[in-house]
Amino acid sequence: MVILASVLATVASKTVLGDLPSVETPPFELLDLVELPLYLPLGLACGITAAALRKMNVVFDDVAENFISNERENGGLGIPRIWHAPIGGVLLGCLALKYPQVTYQGFDNVNALLVKNAPYTPLVLGELVLAKLLATAICRGSGLVGGVYAPSLFLGAALGTAFGGALKLTDIPMTFIAPDQAYSLVGMAGVLGGVCRVPLTAILLLFELTGDYRIILPLMGTVTVATSIVNNLEYNRFPLLAIDVEAQGVTALATSLVARPRDVMRSDVVFLQEADTIFDAYMALLRVSDFDNPPPCVFVVSNTSKEEYVGVVTPSSIADGISRRGYNTRTRVTKVIDKKSRVIDADVKLRDVDLPCEDDFVVVIDAQRPIGVVETCVAVKQINRERLRSILSKEDV
Repeated sequence: MVILASVLATVASKTVLGDLPSVETPPFELLDLVELPLYLPLGLACGITAAALRKMNVVFDDVAENFISNERENGGLGIPRIWHAPIGGVLLGCLALKYPQVTYQGFDNVNALLVKNAPYTPLVLGELVLAKLLATAICRGSGLVGGVYAPSLFLGAALGTAFGGALKLTDIPMTFIAPDQAYSLVGMAGVLGGVCRVPLTAILLLFELTGDYRIILPLMGTVTVATSIVNNLEYNRFPLLAIDVEAQGVTALATSLVARPRDVMRSDVVFLQEADTIFDAYMALLRVSDFDNPPPCVFVVSNTSKEEYVGVVTPSSIADGISRRGYNTRTRVTKVIDKKSRVIDADVKLRDVDLPCEDDFVVVIDAQRPIGVVETCVAVKQINRERLRSILSKEDV
């Protein structure tokens, strides 16, 4: 089905848009086999750049989540999430005033780097790489539209062009150095393979774009080195650029068989009192809502004590109360409490807890006080994966 869908999509796009590629790849040139080792340092640079992009995305996500959104009493700025995108847009706009190439322009900015005699010095290209890393991380952290594929191609093209230009400043004979565009093409595959950790896909993609079998060996060398660099950094061997499992959207502690609910829970929840209304619950959810990953519930505690847990209110329980039971926004939240929500102790081992995926989440309790929620499907997948790892060693595989 995947192959069929790809073929149909290709036929449809070529019928409507014509047989013109988005990325205009120049002919690849390999002047001499002696040049092949020069692609290995390019792979090293691509790997470090890919690791930096992955790490910066995680860091900016954490800054937006744990510092900007947190209330002032918790050490944050207390800026509502609804303002994150405008702030990110202002920061990106200021950066684009100096480096307009970092904004998404289709693939025109990539094509501008692939033309012969591109009007950029290695120093300027290095600045563009740093600016693009920062721009992508800002977009990711603030919730603006952004991706991985196009930024990876731009970073690889800029890095490759800079690498080719820098080689010409050395004492290496010019007969052994290909044009800058050759290094640009290989750099695109190197960064893409490192960021997405898809070495074979990156190699085949650039081979298909160029249609030149001579690019295979440089691609294999560069992409292999770049991917190896990223894989090694994920084991924290270089603290500055170390990529842990959080870079893939999963808390590292969640993969441990001895993890506790307090280690993997979401703490971005809101407390309401019994006297509060449905409107208060709705506004509370809206204040902390992340469009990509909204909080699953609002905690309701006793009027007499914030420590005494009463229940949770979810968006679905609010909708059910209004549509089926005729409640209005002035109805107290106690009328729409989700009675199906389960609770678990914060310090039990997750492997010892039954977490059926039928429950969207479970409430984490510490000394009868609610402190967060665990999204069950995420936790179950990670626990099962770790159990499999504990059964099968690398030697067994």
